[in-house]
Amino acid sequence: MITTIETRVRLRLEEIGMMFKVFCEKIDMSDVAVRGIFKRNDCRLSDLKKMANVLGVSTSYLLGESDEPQKLAVQEENQLKKEVSYLKTEIVYLKEIIRLRDSIEKNQSK
Repeated sequence: MITTIETRVRLRLEEIGMMFKVFCEKIDMSDVAVRGIFKRNDCRLSDLKKMANVLGVSTSYLLGESDEPQKLAVQEENQLKKEVSYLKTEIVYLKEIIRLRDSIEKNQSK
């Protein structure tokens, strides 16, 4: 029986072009230990986090709790980039308003 963790790991390995053996080395586990996790569809949280980090996905994705493979951190980073871009635009507008205000005050004081 193929489990959720196994399915998600193998799918992601294929997507990123990583061999199973290399994956096991990167998470510092033997292939037998990883296959045991697949068989049980259960593991320690620390092992799950290692797998998720190497694969660039969330632990929720590996557990089948989410169909979105992107890590939350990546999603948050993308949202922050949008917000920073928006704020930069706002700063440009505020600088222009201040420049216009200063110009008006200068003209009124003449």
